[in-house]
Amino acid sequence: MKYYRYFREEPPKGTERLKSNDIILRVCDYFGHPVDFVMDRTRKKEYVKTRYIIAYLLAHDYYLNMSLTSIAYAIGKRDHTTIIHGLKVMENELELYEDMIELVNDVFVYVYGSNAYMPSKYKKTFTQSHEIQCK
Repeated sequence: MKYYRYFREEPPKGTERLKSNDIILRVCDYFGHPVDFVMDRTRKKEYVKTRYIIAYLLAHDYYLNMSLTSIAYAIGKRDHTTIIHGLKVMENELELYEDMIELVNDVFVYVYGSNAYMPSKYKKTFTQSHEIQCK
């Protein structure tokens, strides 16, 4: 399974085109964490989870189409293997926990204004009313 350059088609209509820094800022704002702490080398669980979610969003962004190396550099100058590990952890948690799917869906809606960038296998459990409630 490839963990980068997921999509090659055009971005979904009605979604914002954001730079990687904007995505990082919005995710940190969503969780209420200072960007400096998230980008630091700390291993605190809440910051690591935020980092993994940022990597997941950057990897699934149609517009940015970032490689693993560029995602790693954007998230505190890390190695690309760290990003591979983080994406694997996210995929496993999304497969196992409904709460994680809801959390990631809410983050997608908060950052982009919709969950259009979210992989379709996780979107099927949500309705339009859920998107409206998250705004």
